[in-house]
Order: sequence, then C-alpha cells, then structure tokens
Amino acid sequence: MTDSPIINGNKQYIFIHGESDANPLLLYLHGGPGTPDFCFVAETLKPLEKLFTICHWEQRGAGRSYATLDNKNSITLEQLIQDAEAVSKYLIDKFGQTKIYVLGQSWGTYLGTLLVQRHPQLFHAYLSVGQVTDQYLSEQESYDFVKEQAAIRKDRSVLRKLNKWTVPTRGAGAKAWFRYLNFQRWQVARYRGSMRQKNIFLLAIWKLLTCKEYSLADKLNYMKGSSLSFNQLWEAIITNNISDTVTHLDVPVYFFHGTHDHHTCYAGAKDYFDKLSAPKKQFYTFTDAAHFPHVECFEEFERIVKVEVLAES
Repeated sequence: MTDSPIINGNKQYIFIHGESDANPLLLYLHGGPGTPDFCFVAETLKPLEKLFTICHWEQRGAGRSYATLDNKNSITLEQLIQDAEAVSKYLIDKFGQTKIYVLGQSWGTYLGTLLVQRHPQLFHAYLSVGQVTDQYLSEQESYDFVKEQAAIRKDRSVLRKLNKWTVPTRGAGAKAWFRYLNFQRWQVARYRGSMRQKNIFLLAIWKLLTCKEYSLADKLNYMKGSSLSFNQLWEAIITNNISDTVTHLDVPVYFFHGTHDHHTCYAGAKDYFDKLSAPKKQFYTFTDAAHFPHVECFEEFERIVKVEVLAES
C-alpha cells in the first residue's frame, strides 16, 4: 500500500509492504540525500516482508514527496530528523506497536544515527548499511580508488579529468561538489565501487523507469528532488564527522558494510564501529559487496537479520 500522511505540515509518501500487520515494523531510510531507492531495492527485499512490515519513506522533497514540497528551504538536517521522528511515531500508532526497527542506507545512516541518538525509546534496534562517518575522508579514498582503477585500465580521459578535478575542499559549496560528484560517482560505478557485479547507475535508471509505483511525473521529478536535496543537505554531511558527535547509542546496533564500498569507505565505518558504544553491537563484513550489501548479498543479509537481529533485539 501507499500512504501519504501529513508530516510536520508537509504531505510525504510511504510505501508499506508486508504480509502481516502483526509483524514488527522496519522503517527504511534511503540514501542520497534525496535519492529514494524503493524502486531499486523493493523486489530484492521482498522476502523480508515475511518478517517485517517494511516502510519505505520518501523523505521531504525526495521521490514522490517532491511534488508535495511547498518550501524548498524547509529541507534541512534538523527538519529531516524531526520528520523521521514523526514518521516513526505515525507508523507505531498506525500499526498499534510500541517500537520500530530502523534501517539506514548511506545518507540514511547519517540521518538514522542522529535520529536514534535523539529518540532511542522509539526503536528496537538500528541497522546501518554503508555507514557515513567522516565523509570527506571517504571522498578522498574514493578519488584515489578511481584514479588507481583508471591507471590500471589505461583510461586516459578519466585520468585527465581527475588531474583537473581534484577533491573539492570541505567548504567548497554544494555547486562545486555536485559538479565533481556527477563525474566521479559515474566512474566509481563503472569500476564496481558502488555495486561489485553491476553498474549501479544503469540498473537504478532501468528500475526507476519501470517502477509501477511512480507516475511519469514522479519519474521526471526524481532528479529534481535529488538535486534539490543535495544542494540543501550536502554541507551538513561533508563538514561534519558523525563519529565525533555520536559516540553512544542506547539501542542495539548492527553495521553491514562491503569491503569494496567506495562511497562510504569500509575502514572509516569499522573505526567508527569500534569506538561507538551501545548495549549490543555487531559489525558484518561483506567481502563480495560494495555500497549495497543488503542487495548484493541479500541471502546472507536476510539470514543475519532473521537469526541474529530479530532473535536478539
């Protein structure tokens, strides 16, 4: 089903999929910022609908929620934290439950970490996929990866552009970063640093174009929402190190990270996990995955969630 509650004065969309309303709730926080991946992940995650009612929230100004946005300046980190809190409470009330599980992917881990820190009483556990830490260090690592792969493959045109476009400074501004990442992330995908076996961008474009839950207008609005959210939120991500600001969470924490992730680097996530304190925590390494281990290695991800996460939290 598709729900569209008013969240803090703004109509926002939630795709709700599950086999039983009695199952625990799982709130899925998409990445980006501003790039919902429901069309990309829903089919793969479908077996989890036997275990959870999965709630794919299209964040303020993103995806289907772009068309209902009445004030672009309302897209701030603080507002999205408040929205995520309101969505969590809305779902808990709607389904008559007491708590909810929350899964963040990429940017969703940045939002999710701050959400869980502020409102631990709402959550059974926090599942992090591709955890953001010091994103600037991840960007430097990602640049080095692309340059190394381009040299190995003798991709001279990419090398020329990388020599011209080095990593922007932390304070370079969203416009400079958007221009750089539009080129750099495409190379990361080509060199399999986004998904190990496929080009994520080609796959995601196809999934979006064939997504039945999106109208033609929604599909046309998708990149508008992504661009707007990036411009509004990137500064918060690139200038802050969440591993310095959030050192303790009051719920069980489960990190899932691919060793080939060149969006949010594996080493940074592992270092953060080691210093983070929580009632229970576990780090799962996926050696044949990049930025989407829950999709790339779904069977192992499903096993962990069923046998360990649900059984222990």
